[in-house]
Amino acid sequence: MVELSDVGGWHAHRFIEYHLDLPQIPDNLLFTTVDEIRNNCEVIYDAYMYKTYKAPQELSDYLAPYMTDVLKLYLADNMQVRYQVMTEQLPIHKDYDSKGVHKVLNYHITTGGDNVYTRWWDMPEDANLIFAHGAFDYHMGDHYDQSKKLYETIIPTNKWHKLTVNIPHDIGYITSPRIGLRLWNTWL
Repeated sequence: MVELSDVGGWHAHRFIEYHLDLPQIPDNLLFTTVDEIRNNCEVIYDAYMYKTYKAPQELSDYLAPYMTDVLKLYLADNMQVRYQVMTEQLPIHKDYDSKGVHKVLNYHITTGGDNVYTRWWDMPEDANLIFAHGAFDYHMGDHYDQSKKLYETIIPTNKWHKLTVNIPHDIGYITSPRIGLRLWNTWL
């Protein structure tokens, strides 16, 4: 894993935390291709290059007992489990579909290619970085001022991690679909 050293008081755990105490998901519960997900799951959010799909109940039921402490669940129906599919590089953004949530729990099934970075950025406070139903400030990380990069990392597959989504971030250039799971608690 390649990471920037701590810069200006920013530390890795502010952006990403790995959870080694959570189990790897059994293969029989996962969809691993875009077609499997598209054919078996309801689309929840569709933004051309990024889509989320509601995961099957069987997968949610399997994950629920492990998530009580991680997501601070008190009621099982608060847990949201989504497949996320990225088919192109994502611009710098803040997440829309996990409204009010600062961190989501992710699990990558495919990375989208070799050396695909997740990067966090220092952006102006007034930048409109939520692409939801209208115009937003469009900045691709590969072409943005690299001195504004706060942190970057390559996230491996099959490893649970909490990702900070309320700080501007992007996904670098991908060469194949990036598929994963994303979980959060809707009441947080």
